[in-house]
Amino acid sequence: MKQLVKSHWLTILVGLFVLINIILVAFNIIKSREIKNEYSGLAEARESLVRERHLLEARMNPSNPNMGSNFYGMSCPEATLLSISGGRIELRDLAGNVIIIRFSRFYRQDLTNLVYLEHLAGKYQDQGVSLIFVNSLGRHDREAIDRIVTLSNPIIEDDGSIRGLFNALPEDLIIIDRNHTIRFKYNRASKAVLYNEVLKWMSPNRTQPESIQTVELEKLLQRLSYYDVFSGEKHTIGQFSQPAILLTLFTSICTGCEESYRVQLIKDLAKDKDSEKVKILMLFGKGNNADAIKDHSEMNEWDESSISVGVVEDLGGGTSSDYYRIFELDVDPRTFIIGKNKKILFAENLRNSKRVNQQYIESFLK
Repeated sequence: MKQLVKSHWLTILVGLFVLINIILVAFNIIKSREIKNEYSGLAEARESLVRERHLLEARMNPSNPNMGSNFYGMSCPEATLLSISGGRIELRDLAGNVIIIRFSRFYRQDLTNLVYLEHLAGKYQDQGVSLIFVNSLGRHDREAIDRIVTLSNPIIEDDGSIRGLFNALPEDLIIIDRNHTIRFKYNRASKAVLYNEVLKWMSPNRTQPESIQTVELEKLLQRLSYYDVFSGEKHTIGQFSQPAILLTLFTSICTGCEESYRVQLIKDLAKDKDSEKVKILMLFGKGNNADAIKDHSEMNEWDESSISVGVVEDLGGGTSSDYYRIFELDVDPRTFIIGKNKKILFAENLRNSKRVNQQYIESFLK
């Protein structure tokens, strides 16, 4: 046997090589088929969802010919909505306003998006923007939801009739323009898309709104008060004596989205900062529950850093309009750096937002 192996070792080696390659080829063929089947299954599932969406979009209400395939550009259907607070809303009475209708199942992960919409509608309420929430699940558990956020705009419990009227899916957002015409419908649209669409239909020939003047913004920020979720105390920005304040305003907390990057940036900046020299604040807007923010903060160990976390309460002596003016809602969150003499060194906006990184912020804090 040994003699046979010695005399034919090359043949045996080639045979082994060929056998291994045959096995590898067979394995790759099997694996390719599995991957192909997997992608085929995903494609079929996606096509099924698309078909379902198209069926929903194409569904017509026989009593309302406007809700067919030409959904966009048609008049808003007539409807009477009853809010959970007992209010009665006639959609036709809102003609002349830009109406935002947001469907939601009011799951925890969607609540922060609703707070953003409250800020957007609040900022432009005086310019005729109305916001209505529709609970796609029907019954609204207000007590459970209030433990996370408190919403001030009307909430409607839907038995399916409102979704049917608008051919809407859960978490769809619909915009109706001042002429009472349906202009926009999208499922889980980003904040940037929502902001631009709302402003577009407020004034189709609009230019970008002017930012608040720096001097006026400085005055508003000095009056900004917040509730510190760790200490339980109320503070105003103007009371701090540190040479620099790094202030980041979030409409609401969101994990797993763009806000998470900014939170991590603030945590990195706080690691080597002397709290006597730099005050670092993360503040969340009205509507957020302080206990929920505290729980989230402790879960993410913000309480072990030098970061102060709070929920905005008001602008001492200011109006609701003043409060919303400190938010430029095409950027959320928005970061400010306030230096000596309470002067703003940096105010984030759409033009400079891409510069915001650790090195750039550090250059103002030295």
